[in-house]
Amino acid sequence: AVEGVFVDRLGLTRTDAVALLGAHTIGRGNEDFSGHHGIWVDTEAQSVVWNKRYYEEFFRRAWIPRNQNDSAPQDWTWGGRNGDSPRFFLNTDLCLAFDIEATFPCCSDTTQRTNCDRNGQVLRNTQCASYPAGSPREEFANAVELFAGRRAGGGFSNDNTPFFSAFASAWGKATTNGLRDLVPLVSSPTSSPTGSSSDPPTLPQPSGSPTLPQPSLSPTPKPTKSPGFAFVTEQEYDAIDADIAAISAAFGNNNILRAHFLGGIVRLVAHDFMDFDITNEAIPMGSDGCIDMEHPDNSGLPQDIWCDTCPLTQVYNNNFSHISKADFWIAAANAVIRIASNDELNLKNDYVSGRVDAESCVGQGARLPAASGCDAVEGVFVDRLGLTRTDAVALLGAHTIGRGNEDFSGHHGIWVDTEAQSVVWNKRYYEEFFRRAWIPRNQNDSAPQDWTWGGRNGDSPRFFLNTDLCLAFDIEATFPCCSDTTQRTNCDRNGQVLRNTQCASYPAGSPREEFANAVELFAGRRAGGGFSNDNTPFFSAFASAWGKATTNGLRDLVPLVSSPTSSPTGSSSDPPTLPQPSGSPTLPQPSLSPTPKPTKSPGFAFVTEQEYDAIDADIAAISAAFGNNNILRAHFLGGIVRLVAHDFMDFDITNEAIPMGSDGCIDMEHPDNSGLPQDIWCDTCPLTQVYNNNFSHISKADFWIAAANAVIRIASNDELNLKNDYVSGRVDAESCVGQGARLPAASGC
Repeated sequence: AVEGVFVDRLGLTRTDAVALLGAHTIGRGNEDFSGHHGIWVDTEAQSVVWNKRYYEEFFRRAWIPRNQNDSAPQDWTWGGRNGDSPRFFLNTDLCLAFDIEATFPCCSDTTQRTNCDRNGQVLRNTQCASYPAGSPREEFANAVELFAGRRAGGGFSNDNTPFFSAFASAWGKATTNGLRDLVPLVSSPTSSPTGSSSDPPTLPQPSGSPTLPQPSLSPTPKPTKSPGFAFVTEQEYDAIDADIAAISAAFGNNNILRAHFLGGIVRLVAHDFMDFDITNEAIPMGSDGCIDMEHPDNSGLPQDIWCDTCPLTQVYNNNFSHISKADFWIAAANAVIRIASNDELNLKNDYVSGRVDAESCVGQGARLPAASGCDAVEGVFVDRLGLTRTDAVALLGAHTIGRGNEDFSGHHGIWVDTEAQSVVWNKRYYEEFFRRAWIPRNQNDSAPQDWTWGGRNGDSPRFFLNTDLCLAFDIEATFPCCSDTTQRTNCDRNGQVLRNTQCASYPAGSPREEFANAVELFAGRRAGGGFSNDNTPFFSAFASAWGKATTNGLRDLVPLVSSPTSSPTGSSSDPPTLPQPSGSPTLPQPSLSPTPKPTKSPGFAFVTEQEYDAIDADIAAISAAFGNNNILRAHFLGGIVRLVAHDFMDFDITNEAIPMGSDGCIDMEHPDNSGLPQDIWCDTCPLTQVYNNNFSHISKADFWIAAANAVIRIASNDELNLKNDYVSGRVDAESCVGQGARLPAASGC
């Protein structure tokens, strides 16, 4: 059921599915509706908190079947004492970590022997099986482990970021599946939208609740674009993609030049966004099309990538100079990633434009990370860019393509094993951490110190920077060292004897343990040896981190807009002529035939920032009104998230005629939606009254998602705020016959 809905029909990864099911961390099952009774976590207080506790429960408890011979549907319960609120898991929960289909009935942890022998069952000798190494479902189990933060020495970390990061990415995909022309929050209008009073909305008072505070609706001013500003059309994006593909093809079999070109474009974008500083409100920088080409840390870019005679610059000057360099560079890098991944990672649907180029960026180069170690990684990616350590590891995976040039950076070689691999976008970079015995290089030379593989390097040296190897090993604690002392002879090279000096691991529970966990996840290392062939954990995390990094500090960015009927200012109506690199064959010219896109219905309203904040305030006020009654609060908060999930889980990527998805339409008569029309979306339900009284001019689909985002922000104590990722523009469907039949059964994976 999980794979059938989330993977096959929604088109998500298994890691996405595990992240979305983490929503079970709040809310509760009600036997009057679903037949399943209880909470997924340990206490009622925990059932209204958005964190990773749900994933910890897989390993804290000895789960055994419940209701095998009863009229109630079969699920799982903790063998220990449950107290007043039963703790339960569905089959679709427990199957994420254990192969329950292969060993049913079983106990999830037979080391807790007495807890396995309850409810008339003796299961102390029947351990629920793990998934076979290399099986597709191993990704489920790996994601549960990562999000739980289980420590090798026992216990769990306190770090929610792997879960939060993956959830934000998966939630964004699921709530926008199949939709186009969605836009971020728009500036609040000077007059109120049609159907809304100019006065603050009156919040409905739930029966028996105290008077609820009224949210403030003072509009927040937002920056506007400069005159003559141009967003990127779908036609232009596709033309940029075609131009990059044509230039790449022109290199023929010369992977050294191709690696310089493809990796250089991604480096150009990275050097543009890595100067962002979340703590510097006066000069934040970021993706602003401005790079100090004189600074030594940008060396190579003005020589090979962005110069008057460079192919990329000529493509821009000839055909796309009416849009910002920042938008163009990111579109070009997206093309590189699509091409190098053989279409496996296509970021087109995530692309937004509207960046404005800065005229000056004095000090830009000084903000870039030095190649010194993880202090530099944390200082730039975590402290200044505001990303997670998992995000940082994902972004550094861009080293899987490209090469270092000793004439520019002083570092020479490739991060992977062969020249052919250096033009392929996949997870090979992460595998190299464990395939090789890395030892220091250039310790006493004029070239900067880095790391090389102790084995034979051939014509192209393989190298890692300190900022690479520190992601998996505590090189600062043990330098000089060898990353794998089981490869004894490979540790003793370059005049060094390091076979007895293993590079240290990070201490359990340290912040940098998240680096190492992410490297392990993205590498797909199997317990029995070798590596999986699954790029999806890396691709999913990269897409999320790339989206954050390239939009940091920016507002009013919009997805690809419909191609205009006339050409934009500064662009010819004829297809652009692609510049011919010196000595290259004639390059194919991209097709610029526009692709028609759906338009919104008359009277359509996007959501303003003012309205989003008001929805958030209303949900917070209702939640506060429940006081200490966490049972009712869990029903309310969890019910809103369930409402959104039941709206998007009916999407079917294979059904072009009736795709459904986030369309504000749920078959409230279907038994799988039971509970929603009774407690969440009914004429007397607080959520419905908030909508009818104040927000009926926007679609239900947009309103429900904004309300669920508020739930997540409130329940996570502001740790996961999805406001900057929110987009609106969904249109409610008038009918959704068959919607309930598309929802996942609680049968298993």
